[in-house]
Amino acid sequence: MFTITKEVLDSQEALLTVEIEETTVQTAMQKAARKIAAQESFPGFRKGKVPYHIVVNRVGEPALRREAADMLLDESYEGMLKQAEVQPVGPGMLEHIQLEPLTLKIRVPLEPVVELGDYSDLRLEMELPEVTEAELAEALADLQEQHTIAHPVSRPAAVGDQITLGEVEARANGEVFIHDHDVNLVLDPADDRIISGMVDALLGLSAGEEKLFHLTLPEDFSEPALRNADAEFTVQVESVDELLKPALDDAFASVVGNFETLDALKTDLRGRMLELKQNEAYDAYHQALLQALVERATVKYPEFLVTEKMGDLLEVVKERVPRQLGLPWNDFLRLGGMTEEQYRETLRPNAEKYLTEDLVLEEFARREGITVSEQELRERYDDLLAQLDLPAGAPPEFSMDLVVVQDMQRQLLHTKAMLALERLARGLPALNGEVIAAETDAAPTAA
Repeated sequence: MFTITKEVLDSQEALLTVEIEETTVQTAMQKAARKIAAQESFPGFRKGKVPYHIVVNRVGEPALRREAADMLLDESYEGMLKQAEVQPVGPGMLEHIQLEPLTLKIRVPLEPVVELGDYSDLRLEMELPEVTEAELAEALADLQEQHTIAHPVSRPAAVGDQITLGEVEARANGEVFIHDHDVNLVLDPADDRIISGMVDALLGLSAGEEKLFHLTLPEDFSEPALRNADAEFTVQVESVDELLKPALDDAFASVVGNFETLDALKTDLRGRMLELKQNEAYDAYHQALLQALVERATVKYPEFLVTEKMGDLLEVVKERVPRQLGLPWNDFLRLGGMTEEQYRETLRPNAEKYLTEDLVLEEFARREGITVSEQELRERYDDLLAQLDLPAGAPPEFSMDLVVVQDMQRQLLHTKAMLALERLARGLPALNGEVIAAETDAAPTAA
């Protein structure tokens, strides 16, 4: 029926050259002609009763051969892969077609190949974090800021006060580029977020006053056309407030968290900060371990898998942008001056990184005999349903084909593999499957 030659490319794809026997082509052309005759109108003939040569005269033999090629590809693709002994990881792509003799060139993405190399001597200790006195003092200062009270005053604004501008208008190059209302500013000369000179211009103003002044816009101003431009500002002061920061004492501790003493607040705050830093250190440690494993490995994968991963990342971003930034996706793209396809391409480096890490970690799990049992997945699936508190009969029954179950399987496998890699890096003996499962339940989720 057809003969096939196979070439495995450096891109981890197979290029199949399929030459189809002419008798097979002619049979397919007859079938294609009947299909065309049944779909199109031929004057003087009933649909489906058009002689073959009439169809050929109408559409032309090259077009009919191409139609036959499409039919043969649809019908025989699986057989072609089987004959070529190819296990695809995704759909193939018709790269070229030669009509006579009918020859197809098909590019097929292959399963990735991962060679881990020797990792038996991989060793890395995790640095244990601590909370410094400076960090604790900064956290307490943040708490003070959160509980600071704005007290209206009738005097002129001074350094450290909060001034509310009922109206602000700014012009540069003959155009208004700021027109806003109810703008709150803390008069802090060290705040580099405020245009240089703005604080000095507002100091000494009282509620009800207006002022016109000029400032030179900074060279890194958000609008390039206005950088270093002379700007005219007109402001109307609505109010001036003195910011009253609470003292760090036992009374403050009782207000912040119902603590009896300031020392009790400090102890609690230090503990929560340490827990956060430990989790961050644990994640960073796992990432360093994984990177060390990746550096010892050789990984080959087809472009198809990168494209698929880029698509996954894009969907995550499209879901997060409206929720976190309050922007419709199309507006986000317009602000960035990009099309969706251009933004997708910016995700390529991360897609390649995540894909490589996943493949290396999964190969490590295979080499170490780490698996995830169906029972483990059933238990986690039941836990998920209990957390969601869905109505009876609403959730689908457990199945290994469910996407959510497959995601659980992948995440749990990665977590188990990271635990095993961590023990290796610390020079500890490997655990058997049951102990790994128990340890995994107690360990933080790997990054």
